[in-house]
Amino acid sequence: MTNSEVWKTCLKPRKELEEVLERINKSTEIKDAHIELSSLSRADDLVKFHEENFIPDDTLCTSIGVVYDEDARQFLLAFLADNLSVIIVDNRTNEIIASLGLVLEYDGMPNVKLANKKLGLAAGYLNYKQEDMNVYKRFKCNKSVNLAFLCTHRQHRGKRTSNYCI
Repeated sequence: MTNSEVWKTCLKPRKELEEVLERINKSTEIKDAHIELSSLSRADDLVKFHEENFIPDDTLCTSIGVVYDEDARQFLLAFLADNLSVIIVDNRTNEIIASLGLVLEYDGMPNVKLANKKLGLAAGYLNYKQEDMNVYKRFKCNKSVNLAFLCTHRQHRGKRTSNYCI
């Protein structure tokens, strides 16, 4: 059973999620940018964004020498397939300038086997820490939405836009 199949019964329709983001866009001033829900049409851009702005700067990835390759690309594409990640997009260039990666998970979810051994080591460590926290037992649930990554384009780090930092 895929992630998407497991979650079909508990997710709001995409249209409702997009409406929420539209209300946020109207009530929030982000200079020259807007918030979007990730989509299949943006999947390749989002993977490339992470290749350039997350993997090289992530402490865990850099400490063990994770190298981006086709296995990493396919892993990220599968990881982002639920299209629940939130992205901030530059209004002028239409480029992604920040992303908040959300992933749907459930208790007993199988571990992914990766050919990229160092990426597999990083993913294995994060799975171990999640099991160590015992989220499902602690909160008496069998499904969760997890924050997987937070990433800002190098040129936009530390800049303030209105009252919000990205």
